[in-house]
Amino acid sequence: MGEARPRMMARLGVATTLFALSKGVPMETLTAATGVSAEALLEADPWLPGDLVARIWQVIRTRCPNDAVGLRMASMVPRSILGEFGELSSTLPDLRSLTRFAARNHALLSDELELEVFEGPHESGIRMYHPMDELDGGCGAELGVGVAAQLATGLFGADVIRRVEFRHHPLGPESQYAEFFGQVPLFGAPTNALIVLSSDLDRPNPHARPELHLFVQQRLDALRAERQTVGPPERAIDLQEAVAFNAAHGDFTARGLARRLGVSERSLQRMASQEGSSPRKLMSDARRAHALRLLQDAGLSMDQIAEQLGYATERSFRRAFERWVGKTPAQVRRERARQS
Repeated sequence: MGEARPRMMARLGVATTLFALSKGVPMETLTAATGVSAEALLEADPWLPGDLVARIWQVIRTRCPNDAVGLRMASMVPRSILGEFGELSSTLPDLRSLTRFAARNHALLSDELELEVFEGPHESGIRMYHPMDELDGGCGAELGVGVAAQLATGLFGADVIRRVEFRHHPLGPESQYAEFFGQVPLFGAPTNALIVLSSDLDRPNPHARPELHLFVQQRLDALRAERQTVGPPERAIDLQEAVAFNAAHGDFTARGLARRLGVSERSLQRMASQEGSSPRKLMSDARRAHALRLLQDAGLSMDQIAEQLGYATERSFRRAFERWVGKTPAQVRRERARQS
């Protein structure tokens, strides 16, 4: 059998198609760009090819240059665009529960979406990345971050978002971003992210309905089990938890990861391969994420950060970091300091 083609929730494709039509894009242009019939573009159930929405965004960007169209769409779409994922969000008791819920269920939106939750002593939040960000120029990222920001502020207050970060450069005037987020995001950042104060993670949701939480979560768990290519199987969740645990304890080796999971290194290789990755890539990604967190602590020197990440010298750390994000650790730290 061939490798399964990445997929995305069709609701997102339908909504993006309708948005394109509202911008004056002819349906014939959309079908030509995507190679999909009008009927398929407007079919709400269940999945569309993962690159299809990015191709629609390419057409929209051509039609609407110098416009943050992802944010325009985010301001228009209802929470129901996220399906059951959106339904459960309003039942959660606090902000921490919302971030953890997103980490558990994000693959139901797209099986290529990467979402990392981080909690630090001062700042916490979520980081997001999708391979199609490279194809759509950041439109999908702005839609995703915009919808997430509206969800968080709607449940926990307009002041809950401390900072917004995007990997790409502005797609429209800064005033457009300031109006939507109440601030101008940090552009050219290492990741797309929503940052909150760690002290706000326990901020309560006044609309919480805990009696519905278990029922809806069971529904989402059933959907993940039913659509195995959409979300990682339970073993993959164990794998990610082990990666996070070892990273927090400064162990970035395949041997340490295998030991944490109680399997051989050969079994670990098979487990990672089933998820389209490798032990080396898993630990490299964890090292990069941990490096970004450590750089937020101004009390740590570059030598101390390098040591915590398992590098023999600061120079080795600097070279690896530049490969990861295209900037030196000092540059990223300065940019973060200016945004604080």
